[in-house]
Amino acid sequence: MDEQRIKEITTTAEKEDSNQRILKIVIIIFVAFVLVGTSVFFIFMFIGFSEETPQNQSSTNSTESVVKNTSDNKTETNEEPSTKQNITIKENCTENWNCTNWTNCTNGVQNRACTDLNECGTKESIPNLTRKCCSWVCEEWSECYPDDFQFRNCIKPSKCEGVELGKPPTKQFCNYSESFPCEDTDPENNLTEAGTVTDKNNIKWEDNCFNETTLIEFSCDIDGSAKSEQQTCLYACEDGECINQTG
Repeated sequence: MDEQRIKEITTTAEKEDSNQRILKIVIIIFVAFVLVGTSVFFIFMFIGFSEETPQNQSSTNSTESVVKNTSDNKTETNEEPSTKQNITIKENCTENWNCTNWTNCTNGVQNRACTDLNECGTKESIPNLTRKCCSWVCEEWSECYPDDFQFRNCIKPSKCEGVELGKPPTKQFCNYSESFPCEDTDPENNLTEAGTVTDKNNIKWEDNCFNETTLIEFSCDIDGSAKSEQQTCLYACEDGECINQTG
């Protein structure tokens, strides 16, 4: 009787242990299922939010674009009458541009203003209003050559290398006249000797007496022309020279 009772108790204990293990397994599975389900839920929520945000932004941008376009259209509609009133385009009109002289070279740029004399209202053939330039350094003009032209050299700074616009003229018209070296038969300006000066234009100038005691003495000037000075003779002036004593 005691052995049978012991077996029953043992069997009952084993069943209870087995039931407890099964219960623990069920609880663990349930908890795992809840955790996995919660994770999946949050993942889908995050994905849905990410997809919704660009759409909202796109919708917002579209709304702003529509509002902006509407505003622009209103502005254009309001400005069109003014534009049409200020600009009149003539049909079969040939542009005739008249431009001012180029301004001085400033910071490598020259400017000018141009006006269409025919007022065509178009700018299809308008000339250039700006151009590059250099501050050139030029030599003095050369002598006038027989072909009635004179020349000079102009040098541009190295920083403007390759820029030809705005270069000053290096050739210009002049009136050529043949010149001769000035000659004086009395280069020492001896008052007691009558002399003759032949200037660069081959014109002769002879010493002469202005009055009885005043001599007009000619000599060569630096530029090749003849110059004159009045000299007072000690005694008298005769035949373009001073007489200092009686004969």
